[in-house]
Amino acid sequence: MSLAAALLLWTLAAPAGGAAPAATPNRAADRDLSPPAGSKKAAYLASKGRRRRGRPLRAGRRARRPVYAVHAWTHEVLVLDPLPPATVLDRFLRDHFTGSLGGVPPRLVATAVDTAHTFDTRKILVISGYRSPKYNLWLRKKGREVARRSQHTRAKALDFALPERDVRRVYRHLLRTHAGGVGFYPVTGFVHVDLGRKRTWKGT
Repeated sequence: MSLAAALLLWTLAAPAGGAAPAATPNRAADRDLSPPAGSKKAAYLASKGRRRRGRPLRAGRRARRPVYAVHAWTHEVLVLDPLPPATVLDRFLRDHFTGSLGGVPPRLVATAVDTAHTFDTRKILVISGYRSPKYNLWLRKKGREVARRSQHTRAKALDFALPERDVRRVYRHLLRTHAGGVGFYPVTGFVHVDLGRKRTWKGT
């Protein structure tokens, strides 16, 4: 066949406009690859979609992490966020010397939890909650820094520390935010908050 005849046959076979023949469609791409309705995979994908549609955190905000407390004397651990029932708190903050319960108000514990969140830490070390008059008297006889009419004996005080944070900064924060008494013990490294009148002092 001559070159002219071959060019003529090619021209007649091409589509109008000189475009190249259409490509063979990809049948695999046309198939529906979604999982069958009612399958475990379909349910999983649907749940992921619902989670994505939830309200995202605002820029610069972190998710609120749960706070837990460790008792310095009993070594018990208690999650405080959200706050447990008052009966659970009462047991946790009991007088470790006599085992007696006093009923420390949950709002004092909430003050410690809010302080932990402010300083972005999860751990609270509880030094003292309720203190029985008997134990308070024993401490005074030992020469410890405890008041004769301590708010602890009325179950209206809490001594705590944030082990990973500067106690001075914690103390200054509580001076600004807490309406009751705030004590500062820089050597032993803890703070005191109570429900008495607004006042402050420094111990060791």
